[in-house]
Amino acid sequence: MDVFYREAGPADAPVVLLLHGFPTSSHMFRNLIPQLADRYHVIAPDFPGFGQSDAPDHKDFKYGFGAYADIVDELVSDIGVQSYAMYVMDYGAPVGYRLALKHPERVTALIIQNGNAYDEGLPELWEPIKAYWTDGSSIHRDEVNAADYDAILIPGGLGPMVDIQRNREVQSAIVRAWTTSKIVSAVCHGPCSLLGVDLGDGTPFVRGKKVTGFSKKEEYDYAREDVPFELEDALTGEGAIYSSAANWEPHVVVDGRLITGQNPASAGPLAQELLAALRKQG
Repeated sequence: MDVFYREAGPADAPVVLLLHGFPTSSHMFRNLIPQLADRYHVIAPDFPGFGQSDAPDHKDFKYGFGAYADIVDELVSDIGVQSYAMYVMDYGAPVGYRLALKHPERVTALIIQNGNAYDEGLPELWEPIKAYWTDGSSIHRDEVNAADYDAILIPGGLGPMVDIQRNREVQSAIVRAWTTSKIVSAVCHGPCSLLGVDLGDGTPFVRGKKVTGFSKKEEYDYAREDVPFELEDALTGEGAIYSSAANWEPHVVVDGRLITGQNPASAGPLAQELLAALRKQG
């Protein structure tokens, strides 16, 4: 498996390990890394299935925080790093905590932003999802009802372009959420989940709706050979009113209860719009 990582700064400087969140990649640190690189040796990997790292089939690789921690541990060991301070947020937190448990003597500092590490962070609403996590059974999967939630968010990355585009279960979740007046949101390649969705009348869900998603220009600037089609063309082909900003610049489109973001840089602004919409709904 090929694991992509960004590295900058003096090789003999104190190491800062940047562990990204969901649904982003090390690209989220593109502005932070130059600010640290004059004083620190900065390392920022992409977890498998994120950014430019490989996304192996789930039958061949057991995705999870423990597996990500093992991959990062192997990476920093191969680089020759003996100690590091860790910045962790969101998904990066449970990965970083596992690294700290494996090698507490290597951790010089923890910088934590919005990272859950306790059961109280997953209240009763999560019980059906935790049951599905435990065994992956179709029975527990079917018990997860999108109508029970105030919003759904479909993440980005290259994986969704294969795993969830035109997936009947994902489409059903979108229909359930939309028809019960909930918010539907997607970022980066995540809007591929909207393709093929209809509300029962045969009309594409996105027809006439304002949306964005990973642009054609970004695709050719990034990993065009790794995706089966161009998302921008597919969305407009189903009648969506598509717009985009310059490559890698944040761009969010709000069309009623549908909120879409163009790329990884749009994840933060999309989250702000989603929170604002949730507050408005009360």
